Amino acid sequence: DQPVKWPVAGFYFKPVLVLLNIAPFWAMLVLFARLLDREAKTEWTWTYSLFAAAFGTYLLPYAQTLNNHTIAASSAFFALYVLVRIWDDGAVQPWRFALLGLLAGFTATCELPAFAFLGLLGLALLARFPAKTLAWFAPAALAPVVAMVACQYAALGEFKLPYEEFGGEAYAYEGSLWKTPLELDALNVPWLDPEEAARRGIAKESYAKYLFHMTLGHHGFWSSTPIFLFALIGLIRLLKPGNRLNAAAWLTLALTAILLAFYTWNPKARNYGGSAQGLRWLFWLIPFWLLMLAAGLDAVAS
Repeated sequence: DQPVKWPVAGFYFKPVLVLLNIAPFWAMLVLFARLLDREAKTEWTWTYSLFAAAFGTYLLPYAQTLNNHTIAASSAFFALYVLVRIWDDGAVQPWRFALLGLLAGFTATCELPAFAFLGLLGLALLARFPAKTLAWFAPAALAPVVAMVACQYAALGEFKLPYEEFGGEAYAYEGSLWKTPLELDALNVPWLDPEEAARRGIAKESYAKYLFHMTLGHHGFWSSTPIFLFALIGLIRLLKPGNRLNAAAWLTLALTAILLAFYTWNPKARNYGGSAQGLRWLFWLIPFWLLMLAAGLDAVAS
C-alpha cells in the first residue's frame, strides 16, 4: 500500500548501522590494540587477540542489523578501557570518572542486567576513590538512566518495564509468535503456561540442562566462541593479586556468575532467542572476556 517500499530504508538505515555498529566496533578494535601493546607479551598473542576480537565473536555478524546488544557491548568495552586507565594506570582526572559513569550507565540502559556492572563498578570505585566517585561518577551514571526512564514514560505512559509483561497479554496477542512458540522457543512454555505445555507435550528443561546449553551446549558462551576457553585460562591467571587487569578479572568473574544465575533461574528470561545462534543477551560480556584473552594466550604461546 505504500508509494515507496522498503528500498528507501537504505538511505537512512545503512548510515544508522555505520554510526551505531560499525564505527564503535572500529574504535573498539583500535583501543583494544592499544591495550594489547601493554598486555600481550608476544607478537603472536598480540596478533591472535586482535584478529579474534575482529572476526572471532558474535559482534561482527550482528553488526549488520540494528540491535541493542552490539551497542551495549561497545559501550561496555569503552567503560572497561576507561576503568583500566583509572585503576591500573593511575589516570584519575575527574573527567575520566564522569566518562566512566556515563558509559556504564548507558550500558545498563541498553542491557538491563548490566545494572549489575554499574553497581559493582560503583562500589569498587567508591571504596578506592570515594570523593571522585560521588562527585563525578555517580551523577554521570545517573544521566542515561534518567533519560531511559523519561523516554519510556513518554512512549508508554508508565514506568513499569516492558519486559515485565513477558508471558502476558502484551506478548501473547493473537498472531504473536509467543502465543504458540515453536522449536527452541517452545521450551519456555512450561515456565509460563504449564497447561499449554502439557497439552502440547512440551517437557520442562531442568535448570542444569539450561545452564549447560548456555555455557557448553548448543548456545554455549564458550562452545560457540571457543577462543574464550583461552580467555578462561587468562582469567584464572589474572585473578592473582598484583597483576594488571586484576580488577577487570574479578569484575568479569562476578558479572559472568551473576548473569548465568539470573538467566538460569529467572523463568521470564529462559529462552534461546529464536533463530539466533548465540545468547545475544550475553554479548555485552564479550569485551570483558576479550580483555582476559592475551593472558591466556601468553600461557600457551610457546
